[in-house]
This record gives sequence, structure tokens and C-alpha cells, in this order.
Amino acid sequence: MSILSRVLVGFILVASIGFFILAAYNLKARTAWEQEIQRIESLLPPLARQIEVLRNGDRTATPPQLGIRDLEIQMHDLMASRGKVWRGCTVQKAQGNEVVVDVPLPDPHQIQDKMVLYAFEEGEQGGYIAEFKVAGIADKNVSLQLTMSFQFPWQLNRINQSSQRKLPWSLYEKMPGDRHDVFQGLNQQQLAAVMPGRPPDIRPVPPEVLEEYVRDGTPAQPNDPPERVMNGKYERVLNDYEVYFHWVHAQIASLNDQISAATTDLGLAENLRDDAQQEVAGRQKTIDETLKPELTKVQYELATIGGHLAALQKKLAEVEADIQQTRSENKRLAAQWTAWQLGAAERLNDLIARDQARASP
Repeated sequence: MSILSRVLVGFILVASIGFFILAAYNLKARTAWEQEIQRIESLLPPLARQIEVLRNGDRTATPPQLGIRDLEIQMHDLMASRGKVWRGCTVQKAQGNEVVVDVPLPDPHQIQDKMVLYAFEEGEQGGYIAEFKVAGIADKNVSLQLTMSFQFPWQLNRINQSSQRKLPWSLYEKMPGDRHDVFQGLNQQQLAAVMPGRPPDIRPVPPEVLEEYVRDGTPAQPNDPPERVMNGKYERVLNDYEVYFHWVHAQIASLNDQISAATTDLGLAENLRDDAQQEVAGRQKTIDETLKPELTKVQYELATIGGHLAALQKKLAEVEADIQQTRSENKRLAAQWTAWQLGAAERLNDLIARDQARASP
């Protein structure tokens, strides 16, 4: 064998070792990729199920999980029922019951005079402000007037804060409606964070109200009212916030009228009480200065008259006793006189009889 052949054989041996090593690495990589493929393939069914749930939702879950299609339908319904919305409006001036806001978009904003708009402060700390009526339009500046005669202190405070800090508002053509699916899946702590109170102007949401939101859409309990159970699940009563706020303001107006009437009645009663007290004081003065001295004098005279009456009664008793004694003596003397008269008559009759006897022959 020639040297060249030997070199070629050696080269082939060396190359075969390299190819063997490469084949071993290739086999190891293939095994690793096959394992990775198996791992990824094992993840595909859950991901496919997750994609299906995200797309179409899961009606068997508690509470039911909504999908993208459901949310799109709800978003369409929500946008169709809410009317127009103007976002990013800033308060330029707030004075009394009138607020001037700048409406940047759309241009033109298409807000019309006399429209009723519902203002909400934007941001995490935002919320409902009040109901307004358009009172004037000057390009992008829109004058709004509060529709309710009474406003809560927190509403006026938030309007003033929005004016001072230029906080953005959203103006709604319609009051947003209450929905069952808005707060589904939130626990009581999360709901309390979503619906915080702002003391002292606003009290926190009561726990029993939060519990109604938590239970909404969950399996009904035995003591639940029948009208609150639908298909075996508890459903809370949806709120009509526009009607509710109008009702609250009507109640407040009625209470203010009652307070005003009660205050007027109280003033009249206090005046009557003062007049009565003055009359009582005058009468008491008359009693103290006139009647009491007269009563003392009368009591003294009455005591004097009583003593004199007792003396007269004593004298009368003595006179009556004397009269009775005199009457008895008079009766005795009358009887005695009568006896004397009878005796004298008899003696006179005897004398007459004797004289007549003597005179006869």
C-alpha cells in the first residue's frame, strides 16, 4: 500500500470519528427536540381550551366566564344604550350652579342647547358628579347648569376641585345603566376598592350591599326570596340611577319643605310661648301686687267676721234660751191666769145665783 493510500485511510478514519461525534450530537439534539415537541404538544390542548374559553367563554363556570364574542356583544349593547360620550372635557369656570367646560373632541362636538348631560370625573378616583342642562354654547366652551335645586356638599366640592385642578370629565348623553356582568367575579374587598366611600361627604358602601353584588349570578340559597332567583341563581335588583337620583333629590326637597314648615311652626310656637310667658308674668304680677294683698285683707276680714259671727251665734243661743224660758213662764202664767179666770167666773156665778135666790119671793 502506498503512502498516499495510507494517508487517505487515516484521513478517512479521522473523518469517520468526526462524523460519529456529529452523529451523536445530532441524535442528542433530535432527542431533545422530540422531547420539546412532545412537551409543546402536551401544552396545545390546554392552550386550545384556553383559546376556546377566551373566544367563546365558559357557561359551566361559577360564575360564568364571558368570552371575547360575548364581551364584544356587550360592548356593542353598552355603546348603543349609553348614547354619545364626550371625554377629556375640562372645567374652565365653576360659579354657583353654573359650570363652563371645554369639549375638545369631536370637533364639532355636536352638543345642542337644552341637552341634559351626566358628568363623571375621569381617572381611578373619579366618579359621578351631577346632572347638568346645557345653558349656552360658545364654540368648544359649553355652559352647564345643575338641574337639581339641592346638591350634596361632596358634589359641589368635586366641581370646585375639578375647576381648580383641571381634572378631566366625561359627559354622557344618557345615564349609564346597571348591569349584572359589570362586577361579576369580584370579591367583597375588591368591590369595596372599586366603590370606595369618601367620608365625611359619602359613607362607605354598606357590607350587605356589597354582598348582593358578590352573590349576583351565584347559586341561590334556600332563604333567598323567590323573585330574586332565576334558573337556580341569585340575581340582585338592577338600579336605575337616573330615577334613583331624581327620587333622592325629590325626597330631599320634600324633607327641606317639611323642615322649613316645621321651622316656621316652631317660630310661631316660640312666639306664642313668649306671649304666654309674658301673659303669665303679667298675671303673676297682678296676683302678687293686687290679689294677694286683697286676699290677705279678705282673710283678715273673714277671720274678724268669723269671730263676730261666733259671738253673735253665742248671743243668739243665749237669747233663744231666754226666749224659751220666757215662753215656758208665759205658758205657766197663762194657765194660772186661765185658772184664776175660771175660779172668778164660778164665784161670780155663785154670787149671781144667790142674789137671784134672795130676790125671789
